[in-house]
Amino acid sequence: TQSNRHRRQQSVQPPSRITIRFNESYIGSISEIKYCREQTSKDHLEQTFQFPMKYESFLRERLHINEKGLLSVLRPFDYEYFQTVTFQFHCLILEQQNGGMNLTRVNKTEDIQLIIDDINDEPPRWIMDEPYQYGTYFGYVEKSARPETSVFRFKAFDPDTTSKLTYEIVQGDKNLFHLSSDGTLTTHSNQQLLSPTYNLTVRAIDLNSQVLSMSRSNEAH
Repeated sequence: TQSNRHRRQQSVQPPSRITIRFNESYIGSISEIKYCREQTSKDHLEQTFQFPMKYESFLRERLHINEKGLLSVLRPFDYEYFQTVTFQFHCLILEQQNGGMNLTRVNKTEDIQLIIDDINDEPPRWIMDEPYQYGTYFGYVEKSARPETSVFRFKAFDPDTTSKLTYEIVQGDKNLFHLSSDGTLTTHSNQQLLSPTYNLTVRAIDLNSQVLSMSRSNEAH
């Protein structure tokens, strides 16, 4: 009787949990679920995932477990899509006995939590509110403006958690204008601005990324 009570208590215990961490670009094996593998030719193995409905198709395309219990990532994840997800994995192993009877050798449900780490793979994006037309932003300044007079403020955003943005003038008169690392464009010298229009091409750069930076034209009137 005491043994039966012990079995009943075990049967209602909540699933255990496996936590697995990897970066969003990783492809390959991430865990070995040792109890869920075929051991003899008489084993009948069933492995099932129960994913959150919101991510079901996404996860089914990316996760696979083989008959040896090796859980693998088939396609890269996306940190910007989600950073963590928990789902259930169920393993059932039936061993065929003589006489056609099946012995349940494994019948276990387990929670699996995936934690996705960000890698620096996204380019910067412009988020400026200033007037914009045909790929060009417009800033205005007096011809007789003193040095360090503010002309324009460039603003970019990078969704990567490790990004470090800076800005630089790619094309244009760097003797007349200065661009600080925070994106502030100012006049740079005592020279009078004789032309009614100056065209500058500015680039936002993520110093921690190998992704191509982003350029944008600006006209100073």
